[in-house]
Amino acid sequence: MMANYAFDSHALHIAKHIMQLKKIAEIEGWPEGRLLAAIQVEIIAAMQWAAPERK
Repeated sequence: MMANYAFDSHALHIAKHIMQLKKIAEIEGWPEGRLLAAIQVEIIAAMQWAAPERK
């Protein structure tokens, strides 16, 4: 049961970063492609951070 909460915590943290990227993109007038690339980098970083060898 605790593992579910840990996952939710990580998912919320990633979502927070993505929302921050969206706000930055809005303020700075990023094209959609740049925002999508930044989100992709964020997701890849999160996957690498959560990789089994880190635990």
